[in-house]
Amino acid sequence: MTAIDYDLEFLEDGRTIELISIGMVCDDGREYYAVNSDADWDRVRKHPWLMQNVWPHLPLRGHKSGLVTVGGGTEVRLTEPGVIDTSNTQVKPRWVIANEVRDFLQATPDAELWANYGAYDHVGLAQLWGPMVRLPEGVPMFTNDIQQEVRRQGVDTVVKTAGTYARDLAERTVATFVVAASDVGIAAGPADMFHASFWQTMGVAGITAAGTLLKGMLARAFGTKNSASLAKGV
Repeated sequence: MTAIDYDLEFLEDGRTIELISIGMVCDDGREYYAVNSDADWDRVRKHPWLMQNVWPHLPLRGHKSGLVTVGGGTEVRLTEPGVIDTSNTQVKPRWVIANEVRDFLQATPDAELWANYGAYDHVGLAQLWGPMVRLPEGVPMFTNDIQQEVRRQGVDTVVKTAGTYARDLAERTVATFVVAASDVGIAAGPADMFHASFWQTMGVAGITAAGTLLKGMLARAFGTKNSASLAKGV
């Protein structure tokens, strides 16, 4: 089997699934990406989630970006959305995309489709050619779902981001210092707080915490992305 991982962006209203873009990556190294020039762009521009999460990544012209305040912080977002750049070679009519996707799939021996939460993706893909009975030869009739395989294998699905990394590293560093300092305090007793040796030992606790901080920074640089642990997969 030759796996093809793919993803669709689409506009759906509970009754229809309208293609916006499609991206495919094959195990043999081939890639395909196209944007549907026939999409209802007026409806897309009225959809807040699509405008925030999909629109900025499409081929655009006449758009502008700037810093905006979001939840007490600032993010780079589009301040002027612009329009779809129809002169871009990746922007194509739906019928062209249908033909090219068909050729891409048919050029793959024993193709196996994979998608993440792919129920709507498969329907949107199949509808490139109309009813299910018109599915071209060589195009798989189902898509394997990554989430289903993850649950079957019992794999942890937590997605690590820069935000979770920062919180994880901060918690590890503080916890290391608190535990080390508490051990010193319990062993020493209140009276020893007035001796230099007490604070020297507390300094060692701080150095231990600094070591945890350094280890977490090294983990992100050389280990799993956005992980504060050097252990594989953590």
